[in-house]
Amino acid sequence: MRQLIGPLALLSFILAGLAGCATPLPEMSEDQLCAHFGANNQNRTDRVSAIRSEIQRRKLVSPEEQALADQGILQIGMSRCGMFAVQGIPLAENSTTNASGTFIQHVFVSSTTAKRVYVYTKDGRVTSWQK
Repeated sequence: MRQLIGPLALLSFILAGLAGCATPLPEMSEDQLCAHFGANNQNRTDRVSAIRSEIQRRKLVSPEEQALADQGILQIGMSRCGMFAVQGIPLAENSTTNASGTFIQHVFVSSTTAKRVYVYTKDGRVTSWQK
């Protein structure tokens, strides 16, 4: 299992999001921007509209995905960016590659129940999840 972020680093990431981020939005990677949107959207900070604008400028999600992300709704077929916008940054990612492609298990903690949520993607699209 590849750890993306430890508990203390996750707390620092969320607090940085609440206080404003040192990295300008145009300089963030796609994953950083989408995860940043998820963390700020879940905490309802005032940076959400600026992050949403940058996501739209880069065309990282469709208007339909943006509407779902705004409501916190995950959907089969959603892009990786849409998933991050809904769930925030994963605690870990586990990757499996076989003849059918690369599958990734993204491990999140639910903001409402504090339980782990596992979201599965193939080729950058959500295929399933379990709570």
